[in-house]
Amino acid sequence: MVKTNESSNIKNLLFLSLCLMVGFILLPSMVYSQGDPRTQNRGSWSSEAAGSWLDGPQFLRKADALIPIEPTPSLEGTRYYIDEWLPGAIVLIDNVATREYDLKMDAFNNQVHFQTEEGVFALSSKNIRSFYLNDEEGKIFFKNGFTYPRADIEPSTFMRVIYNGDLKLLAHHTADVRESRSKIVATSGRVTGKFIQRTDYYIQMPDDQMHKLRKLKKKHVLRVLDEFSNEAEEYAQKNDLEFDDEEDLASIFSYYEQLMYRGSK
Repeated sequence: MVKTNESSNIKNLLFLSLCLMVGFILLPSMVYSQGDPRTQNRGSWSSEAAGSWLDGPQFLRKADALIPIEPTPSLEGTRYYIDEWLPGAIVLIDNVATREYDLKMDAFNNQVHFQTEEGVFALSSKNIRSFYLNDEEGKIFFKNGFTYPRADIEPSTFMRVIYNGDLKLLAHHTADVRESRSKIVATSGRVTGKFIQRTDYYIQMPDDQMHKLRKLKKKHVLRVLDEFSNEAEEYAQKNDLEFDDEEDLASIFSYYEQLMYRGSK
C-alpha cells in the first residue's frame, strides 16, 4: 500500500513538472494572445512573437537604434497618443518580443518611447513590427507594414488596429505642431506653439487595398463595403450599432466578414 502511494506521488510530481515546463515555454507567446475585453475581433496576436523574448539589458543591446528623449520645451499639449506611461510590450522585426515596459506612442515622430532606469528612450519604427499598450479597458494594438502613399502611410508607419481580420479597420494617429509668436516671446527669439492631434481611419480589404475614410460615418464606411452594404446596415440597425463608434464598427466588420466568407463558397 505504501508503494502504491509513493508511485502515485511520483506521477503527480512528474505531471506538475511537465505543466510548469509547458507554461514557461508558452509564456512569451502568450504576451500577444490574451483577449481584449473591448473587442474580440482583432484576431490572435500570438503569431507576432516567435516564442522568444528579451528582457532588460538584453533588449537594450538588441535595439540598435535607441535615441535618448528630452522634454519638449515651449510647446503646449502632447506629442503622445496617450499622455501617460502605460505597460506594454514590443515585437521587434525578427519576431522577438520584449517583456512589459512603460511605453508611450509618439504620434509626432512615429516612435515608441519606453522608460527604463537609465532614462527615456525612443526606438525607431523600422526596428519594430508591432506593440501594445495596456490600459484599464484592455490592450491597444499598433502594427506597421501598411502602405497608402497618398497619405504618407509607409511600411514603417504605426497604425492602431481596431479590427484585425482579413478585413481590417485601422486608425492613424499624428501630432503636428502649430507655432505661434507673441510680442513677449518674439523679443527673446523663442517660438511657442502647441501639438494638434489628428486621427484618420482606414479600411484594408482582403486584397490589401487600402481605403481612407473621410470620416467615421456610415455613408463613408458603406461606400467601401459596398458588396454587402444593405446587409451590414440592416445588421447595425437590428443590433443598435453605430458606425461612428469604433467598438460597434468592429462588430459590424465581424459580421461583414461572415457575409464575405459565405459569398465566396
